[in-house]
Amino acid sequence: MTEAFLAALVAGLALHAYLAGRQVRAVSRSGDQEAAAYVRARMRYGVAAAAVHALILLGFTIGGGLEALSGLWDPTSLRGGVALLLSASLLFHLAHLPLSIWSTFGIEARFGFNRTTPRTYCLDLLKGVALGLVLGGLGGGGALYFMRRHDPFLFFRLWAGWMVFSLILQWIYPTWIAPLFWKFQPLRDPSLAHRIEDLLKRNGLSIRGVFVMDGTRRTSKANAFLAGLGRSRRVVILDTLIDLLDPEELEAVVAHELGHHRLRHIPRSLAWGAVYAFVWISLFSALLERRWFFTDLGVTTVSDAVGLLLFLWILPVFRFPLRPLFSRSSKKREYAADAFAAKETGPDPLVRALTKLSRHNATARVSDPLYSAYFDSHPSPALRVLRLREKRRIRA
Repeated sequence: MTEAFLAALVAGLALHAYLAGRQVRAVSRSGDQEAAAYVRARMRYGVAAAAVHALILLGFTIGGGLEALSGLWDPTSLRGGVALLLSASLLFHLAHLPLSIWSTFGIEARFGFNRTTPRTYCLDLLKGVALGLVLGGLGGGGALYFMRRHDPFLFFRLWAGWMVFSLILQWIYPTWIAPLFWKFQPLRDPSLAHRIEDLLKRNGLSIRGVFVMDGTRRTSKANAFLAGLGRSRRVVILDTLIDLLDPEELEAVVAHELGHHRLRHIPRSLAWGAVYAFVWISLFSALLERRWFFTDLGVTTVSDAVGLLLFLWILPVFRFPLRPLFSRSSKKREYAADAFAAKETGPDPLVRALTKLSRHNATARVSDPLYSAYFDSHPSPALRVLRLREKRRIRA
């Protein structure tokens, strides 16, 4: 296991660096100098951050960090296990804090995107840590409670508990979690509100509403997204987007987000997520019974809490080669939502919106196909615009 872990870690780093180089070359050839400079900075950061993350991971596993930390608690008890989960997760997060500071106050500030003040950053950090401790305590404590009985149905109890917990988080996110960090106001533009109401009526859609988020407090980047589950579902528009786009373009962007709702992308994603979770949790329940899983990763203290931490930390290392599968399905959903928006508002407003957004956010209009397969959840703006223009020709 030790050799496989180290090999996967090194291979992942090498592949990350190779793909980042391909992306830099692809964007540099596009002629968009501003986007190329930003991409170069982000790629350098990404590779460096991946290397630092690998060192932190090695320090907590083979380096003996988790073994030393588990000696401070009784990880075999429920209370001690929860304490170990929270303390280890907190230290793991704090070890990555310099990377976050570098990204926010270094790269994003250098290119004019960061508007987060040190005070806001510290408040967000404290609120995020407090929220993580509460949710981690509930989720981790629940998992350890289910794991107290090791039997053939362990994986099913963990899977069912995880799915319920995930659904609750998605349901409460827009109304309880997100407002801890951002302010939300109902859309007040009567013309745009009327456009969106007509769009909803035409498609028989029902959502909680369209809300404007105060994104300008933290970033100059513009975006919109669909959040929530069931009756809590809402479309969220950053105030920076309202300043950037005209009403027709905003309607097209909202139509794209509503397309995810109309095409039932969220329930389908949840269903596939349930399948993936079933596979990973089944694997975890099997590894939990193997002592070598602990000892080969630098831990002699065998406990459910230690096993859970190890699995959560090393899973992304071995899952990295599978990323193109998830990326491909995500891109298909984005193309489908674009098609929905083009049908409802015409392709031209969305084309203009995508063009303005890519320029405003310094997004690379083209991406290296191999890099995009691993790291992009959305198709490149150039590919999206190309498909939309094809739809315009078909309609004509």
